[in-house]
Amino acid sequence: MTEDEALLEEFREEAQEALDEAEDALIKIDQNSEVFDECYPAVFRAFHSLKGAAGMFEQTEVQNIFHHLEELLEKRKQYKNIPSILVDYFLKGMDAAKIVLLGEQMDFKFYDPLAEEKVVDKVEKESVANVDPLNEQVELDNQIKPDVDKQGLVYVVDDEPDLAELISELVQDFGFETVIFTDAMDLLKSLKSRKPDVVLSDIKMPNMTGIEMIEEIQQIDPDVPVVFLSGYLDKDTCIEALSFGAYALMDKPIQDEERLNAVLRNASRKHQSMKLLNRSINFIMYQYSDLDQMLKSQGKESLREMMKKEFQIILENRQFLKNIKKSVI
Repeated sequence: MTEDEALLEEFREEAQEALDEAEDALIKIDQNSEVFDECYPAVFRAFHSLKGAAGMFEQTEVQNIFHHLEELLEKRKQYKNIPSILVDYFLKGMDAAKIVLLGEQMDFKFYDPLAEEKVVDKVEKESVANVDPLNEQVELDNQIKPDVDKQGLVYVVDDEPDLAELISELVQDFGFETVIFTDAMDLLKSLKSRKPDVVLSDIKMPNMTGIEMIEEIQQIDPDVPVVFLSGYLDKDTCIEALSFGAYALMDKPIQDEERLNAVLRNASRKHQSMKLLNRSINFIMYQYSDLDQMLKSQGKESLREMMKKEFQIILENRQFLKNIKKSVI
């Protein structure tokens, strides 16, 4: 796979995640319009970001789909609701974009379902004086703020509940938030809803070992650092754990609390830095389409090309960092 193909594949994966989030938000709005303000940003962010990213990767058909969907969505902001017929249209458009991203052909009709069906919404006749024009900028600002809760969130994994509780209390004393798991399978399920800054785990466990667990974590999110605690740290165990991307290994019972504190703190900062990097890149991608259109309208083709090349370098460097993580598996 060439570097360009790798970047495009990464874009497809990130697009899928953004569209899944947007789909959930649309369904919630369809079921209860009172959650509009809460869910609207996720939908708008997905449409706008993917429109910009599609333009960057010269996916013109996908870019046109999201440009059209975004325009329809923006019309609903002042009314604070999205009629079901429009929700269905958005979902069809998102499905069409997914198919096109896979390199397949998909016919998608560009039109306004509300205008074509002559849908009249009583809400549209109500006052929109309470619309806050700053909401969108606040939402954008929030995208580049790191999620920092004290020192960070640590998932503590040990099949012995009493020992897990003791380790958790020690980690809390360091200033971290903790969540305890006595089964690695439960941790993997939790990763789908909330990702920690560090996983602190035993290695020898029933049902799923720490090595098996880190393999799965690498597939879900290779940026999450895993620190192992074990009373069986021989040479082979250390080599195996490190080969699967373990951040650090320490003896159990814990002999050096200060070292554990330093390891967790550094691992947490590293993970939060990667999250901030990813959010910053996503923020740039969010703004790319508008900036590109402005430069195009001003005839600044050389600046457009330079901006595109610089952004591609940033994406390539991020992909390089991800490939380093994958190469240790």
